[in-house]
Amino acid sequence: MCFFVAIATFKQFASFSFRNPIGLFITYLLFPAICALIYAVSQLVLVVRTLDDRWVIGDVVFGVAFYVVGCVLLFGFSVTICDAVSHYIDGVFFFTLAMLFTVMMVYKYWDCKFMPWQIERN
Repeated sequence: MCFFVAIATFKQFASFSFRNPIGLFITYLLFPAICALIYAVSQLVLVVRTLDDRWVIGDVVFGVAFYVVGCVLLFGFSVTICDAVSHYIDGVFFFTLAMLFTVMMVYKYWDCKFMPWQIERN
């Protein structure tokens, strides 16, 4: 879907226009943020309502923190970082690292508590 919206905006197909890129804003910024928020809230509800161990809340919180820090570095400080290091790297580098840490936290969260061989059988 993002690919179609990007191409349609570039080529000005249908009602998409590069002079008013609201479709790009929604598909690249708003939709992923809403999905991340829904995921984090649903996982926190799952932990609080079903698990005895509350330590995995830290994995979710760290994942959300890395996601937010990555977005802030990309959208807020990319130009500043780029100018400070003579255009060798920019905010995309640190955004990618933060997304890597976010995915690692999601993996750690699911690996620690939801593997079938770790569930106690009565």
